[in-house]
Amino acid sequence: MKQKLWRVTLWILIAVVIVGVIYSIFKVLSYPPPNEFTIATGREGSDSYNFAVLYQERLAELDYSLNIHPTAGSDATLALLAAGKVDAGFVVGVTSASDDTAKLESLASLFYMPLWAFYRADLVDLASNVRDLEGATIAIGEIGSGTNRSARFILKENGISEDNSTLLPIADQEAARRLMAGEIDVMMLLASPKSDVVAQLLQEPNIEVLNNRRSLAYESRYNNIKILTLGEGAIDLAQNIPSEDKELIATVGTLVANKDLHPDLARLLLIVAAGVHKEGGLFEDRDEFPSAKLVSIPLNQDAENFLENGSTGLDQYMPLWIASRIERILFIAIPALILFYPFFRGTPLVFAFFFRYRIYRWYQYVRNIELGIDEYDLDTIGFKTAELDALQKELTQGMRVPVMYLQDFYNLRLHIDLVIGRLNRQKELLQYGNQEPLDEKTAVLSEDE
Repeated sequence: MKQKLWRVTLWILIAVVIVGVIYSIFKVLSYPPPNEFTIATGREGSDSYNFAVLYQERLAELDYSLNIHPTAGSDATLALLAAGKVDAGFVVGVTSASDDTAKLESLASLFYMPLWAFYRADLVDLASNVRDLEGATIAIGEIGSGTNRSARFILKENGISEDNSTLLPIADQEAARRLMAGEIDVMMLLASPKSDVVAQLLQEPNIEVLNNRRSLAYESRYNNIKILTLGEGAIDLAQNIPSEDKELIATVGTLVANKDLHPDLARLLLIVAAGVHKEGGLFEDRDEFPSAKLVSIPLNQDAENFLENGSTGLDQYMPLWIASRIERILFIAIPALILFYPFFRGTPLVFAFFFRYRIYRWYQYVRNIELGIDEYDLDTIGFKTAELDALQKELTQGMRVPVMYLQDFYNLRLHIDLVIGRLNRQKELLQYGNQEPLDEKTAVLSEDE
């Protein structure tokens, strides 16, 4: 009866798992991705906008349509993502996890984004540290931009605010014009070296780049900030621009998505991002990005797996939606097959485990009875003998044993008979007062074990 019960329980468990696997596979297959989605970027002409155009072109080759939604910058992008009005977006600058980002996930960091601090060359006292900017008139980027968020953060950490300085939230082009005209002292700008504004200001003889000499302090204090070195002559060797090495505070540009973005679209964006960003740039090594480094918003699990292990390669031979489904089915099915492989072979290994476990437990039971024989009274001997007789009957009539396990089975039965014999002799000894010692050769259970 017990044997039948555990067999039934085992097969019920197998059936439940199989049903779960089938349901999971059906759910994967019945959830096709849309072929059109929207990504938020910075202003037209910004680095993120230009990258989005490249994404758009590559996705079009795969028959997917990517709509580009320009915004004022990262804050505006995060707001659109949180409201569910766009599917993904580029976020640059210092960003921290908050209620606004609770429904969002990072897919990858894509490139380094330095925070430039350009200042008028006649202000020689501003050459070494951000804290030296106190009292200056500083353009910090328009409201809603990554520049504005990052500039405010860095300035605040250095003790600079509206209380002791003039902070102007104006757009990049306007800020550059005012700086070159001498109307402001400093312009902060979050942009790549390829930016038109950066390129223009680096060529201006009366404009300098702030050199942050406290680089170790920033990297040790903030886990989403990196210090980049702009080497002497890195921009223009002939004109030696810049004229000396510059240490720049930098963060990363991150691809962020809603948590409900279809996993196939998230994977598609990562595949395209790998193609666009793998070559690197002035600050990035080849194949350094996409990456999980320096992301502030928690990373999507599928994205983390992709970044660690790369693509399986199936998408090179078949449409992405087919490849991703095959991979997801395998991801579900293979562990289940490995786990239940013994059952699919007729359950011999599992049966062997349970059978040997039961044999072991019965041997323990019989051995415990034998060890107490010399202490038993007549009633106890009768009770123990009845128990062993019942066990013999159960083994003989109620248990099906495969041929390969008959040796263990019959050894157990022989040992039960030996102990029953010892019980009967002890019973006779107690009944008739025979003081002759028991034949020690009958107590062979321990030796045979």
